[in-house]
Amino acid sequence: MSRLVLGLGKENFFKAADDSLYQAKRNGKNQTIIAEISKKEPV
Repeated sequence: MSRLVLGLGKENFFKAADDSLYQAKRNGKNQTIIAEISKKEPV
């Protein structure tokens, strides 16, 4: 599961959701993984 963060971009959103899916699969059945995404502030 991933939460949309404005300004993050759809590619990063779908990558985070995909990564969470595979992490849940590695952990076994009946898993819910929530991706922690933060928009990095420019330096």
